[in-house]
This record gives sequence, structure tokens and C-alpha cells, in this order.
Amino acid sequence: MTNIHMRNLLLIFVNFFVLFIIFTEIFPKASYAQIEETLEAEVLNVVDQIENETPLGMETTQTLELKIVKGVFKGDVITIDHNAIPSFGSYGNIYQKGEKVLVMYTHSEDTGKIFTITDYSRYRSLYVLFAIFVLVSILGAGIWGIKSIVGLAYSFIIVFVYILPLIIKGYNPLLVTISGCFLIAPGTFTLSHGFNRKTYIALGATLVALLITGVLATISIGKIYLTGYASEEASFISIINSEIDIQLLLLAGIIIGSLGILDDATVSQSSIVSQLKNANSELKGLELYKRAMQVGKDHIASAVNTLVLVYVGAALPLMTLFLIDPSPYWEVLNYEIVAEEITRMLVSSIGLISAIPITTALAVKFASGNDSGHTHNH
Repeated sequence: MTNIHMRNLLLIFVNFFVLFIIFTEIFPKASYAQIEETLEAEVLNVVDQIENETPLGMETTQTLELKIVKGVFKGDVITIDHNAIPSFGSYGNIYQKGEKVLVMYTHSEDTGKIFTITDYSRYRSLYVLFAIFVLVSILGAGIWGIKSIVGLAYSFIIVFVYILPLIIKGYNPLLVTISGCFLIAPGTFTLSHGFNRKTYIALGATLVALLITGVLATISIGKIYLTGYASEEASFISIINSEIDIQLLLLAGIIIGSLGILDDATVSQSSIVSQLKNANSELKGLELYKRAMQVGKDHIASAVNTLVLVYVGAALPLMTLFLIDPSPYWEVLNYEIVAEEITRMLVSSIGLISAIPITTALAVKFASGNDSGHTHNH
């Protein structure tokens, strides 16, 4: 692709990113008739700070002077008290001068105006981090980096415009998620890897592996008696919308997570078969399959190790239960919140492992000379 086309794609993406930021800044989500709204404020001064010993630990009470920088009271300066309660998540934060915070504003006839600090304001820093991610992707992979980012945006659109709204409306989360993955996969695969035989084979193998993962996840969740209510988020969802099947939502999450790891595995394995065939056209059938699987076994080992480390890293606080909980290991394993993460990790790993021989078999079957389309090597 020419430099002109690459610059045009980059310009389109930058414009999209800028419009997204402008839209979220100018058109925030509608509040409930201004009776409740989340404001953004800057800490102008820590007027007072007192520490008290409590049964839960040291509690810090701060008197803070804040300037509202976003919301219905923009420009106003207010003074509020904030109790930093230990072990209560974001409500345990102790704030300093110059920091940006989120303030929940509520108003009723009984209580009047109430301002409560809920957390730090992080979204601008996330914008910066995302911009760095885009820049590094483009510098590292060029046009393919831009395509991968467009594919990422496409995946989020399917999740937030199709999958989640249908689940919220009461449709079966499993069926909605599988159909959503069948929409995500073709778009992201072709954007990232081009229109060619290698991509089509990887796509077919991925969809088969997803079905295997879905069946295995369904059986495992039932046999292990996972309800899906191990997290606080699940309980909140159930309170807000009791029609959503939390157990099926857990299943849907496992399937979406599996789709994310299958892309690299199936495309790489399809590419290996293509390269082996191009290097030695005499390789056919079983011999080609055996040689490709020699590489595939190494890929399985590294990919599963990567997958396990990703899950362990994401659930590291949970994993510390194995060290600090005085209960026997078998009892800790029996906690639903632990069993849920282990099930998620093992089911996804099995789906990943099964994808390698499936991809290899399909690639060998359809290997017939050089790929007529563009080949993107991993």
C-alpha cells in the first residue's frame, strides 16, 4: 500500500479519535433530571486532615476545597468532608492538592445538595495511554498496525452495539455472544491479515474452536456448579436487571475471551503450513501435517503459558488467597470466585490447544501452491 493511502488511513483514524474525545466531553451521558450527576473537580487545597484509629484500621478524615471543572456546577468552589475508610476500595483514597477527582452530586427535598467524592478522575490519562498505544502500533507495524486498531474498534462496536444491548434486553447471552463472535471474527481477521487462503482457513478453524470452547464451557459450568455470582458486578447486574441470566453471562465472557487468543494461534499455524508448502512443494498430506504440528506443539506450549500468565496476572489479588488463607488448598479451590477463574483459564486453554490441529488439518487440506492473496507472516 502506498504512503498516500497509509497517511489517509492514519488521518481518518486520528479524526475518529478526536471526534470521540470531543463527543464524550461535550455530550456526557444524561443525568436523572439533574437530581443526580457525576461532576469532575480539582483539589485546590487540603484544609484539614485528621487520623483516627478504628476497628478497621486508621481512618483519615479530610476537609477539601474543590473547584468544579466539569458538570452542572462548573466553575464553583465547594468545601466538603471526605472520610477515607481503609479496605473500602476507592472510598479509601486520600487526596492531595492538584489532583482531579470525581464527585457525586445528589439533591432531594429531604437532604438538599450533597457532594461526595467517589474516586480519582482517570479518563484523560487513559486517553494519553491509548494515544501512545496507537503511535507505537503504527511505528511498529505500519499499515498493519492501523488495520489492527480499526479491527479493535470494530470488535468494541459489535460488543457494545450488538452483544451487550441484546443481553440487557433479555436475549440468551450464549446465543447472542456466539452470533456476535461470528460477526467479529471475519471483520478483524481480514482487517489484520488480509483476504487470502491463510486468513479463511484461520477463520474457519477459529469458529470451530469457539464451538468446542462453548460446549466445554457449558458442561464445565454445570458440573462445577458455577452460578456466576462470585463477583460483586454480577450481583449488581442482577439487582438492576433480574432478567439477565448471570450464569449464561459468565459463559458468554469465557467465549469472548477465547476469541481474543485464537486469532494469533490459528493465523500463525495456517501461515506455517503455507510457508512449509512454499519451501517444499513435494510435502503433502500426512508429512506436511506432521512437520507443521512440530512447530504447532511449540506454539501450543508458549501460547498456553502466555494465557495462564495473563489470567494469573489479571487475578493476582485472588491468587494470593492460596498463600494467606489458612484453609487447606482444596478448600480454597472450592471457593466459587477461585473456581470460576480456574475454569475460565482451563476451558480457554483447551479451546486454544484444539485450534492448532484443527487449523493444521484445514491448511494441509487446502494447501495447493502459493497463496493468491496477500500473505502476512507472523
